[in-house]
Amino acid sequence: MLNHLNDRSQHYLTDDIFVLFGCDFTYMNAHHNFNFMDNMINYMNKHHSDKYIFKYSTPSEYVNALQKYDVKWPTKYDDLMPYGSAPD
Repeated sequence: MLNHLNDRSQHYLTDDIFVLFGCDFTYMNAHHNFNFMDNMINYMNKHHSDKYIFKYSTPSEYVNALQKYDVKWPTKYDDLMPYGSAPD
């Protein structure tokens, strides 16, 4: 996880990093998955809070947190790659 975050942080303009967990059909057992994420958050905050602070958030909380930075955000004008997870 630390290697992933260290790499990911190089691609952000701020100190706040948004990490998504799961996808549409991978995490069907909510109790199991939230238990896993709770344990990971507790462990990482206990052992690595000098560099990262882990917490549950929402997209709107993340966007609101970005407002504290004085950053000129880039605008993307070309096409995005469409999402697809199945051959059809």
